[in-house]
Amino acid sequence: MFKPKKQIPFEISDRLIWISSISLGILTSIPKIVDHHFVVAEGIADFAVTSGFALLIWYYNIYSIPAYTKKTGSKKYCQVSCLGDWEWV
Repeated sequence: MFKPKKQIPFEISDRLIWISSISLGILTSIPKIVDHHFVVAEGIADFAVTSGFALLIWYYNIYSIPAYTKKTGSKKYCQVSCLGDWEWV
């Protein structure tokens, strides 16, 4: 019988994920760096926590979001009829 194709997860390069996570970590540690009483340990901790969390969320979203095709991506969830009522499709 017909065997459905296995859909691969959404693909983004690992390099992009790591660069964006590290950039986010650097951006969140900037307020600590410009503070008058800068503590290096706090800046490193902010950087590490933010970068780690960004990596976790990136990979979680990539592997938990289903793969989309032309058939599944173009479904209409609702449409407005001529009378202005909402019809759920």
